[in-house]
Amino acid sequence: MKLRDSLVENNSILLQADASTWQEAVKLSVDLLVKADVVEPRYYQAILDGVAQHGPLFCDCSGLAMPHGRPEEGVKKTGFCAGYAENAVGFSIMRITTRSTS
Repeated sequence: MKLRDSLVENNSILLQADASTWQEAVKLSVDLLVKADVVEPRYYQAILDGVAQHGPLFCDCSGLAMPHGRPEEGVKKTGFCAGYAENAVGFSIMRITTRSTS
């Protein structure tokens, strides 16, 4: 399945997410995937546990984060969620910021 098809099929695009922490941002995204029957609710905790154990290894320097867990931690099928937070959301020692296009 192509990325675009996954986003459309799963109705998993979240714009202007109202999240003040990275945990809230991840929860909003995972909730969309739960609703689409892509992951089980326990997948959220798996992401939190992964960050606690290994740090935010899913962040890059451009402000993009791709939080994820392992397939056996609640994944039902392949899926993807795209989310955008209006405000910066901090991931431990990293700070994810958004850039204005205007």
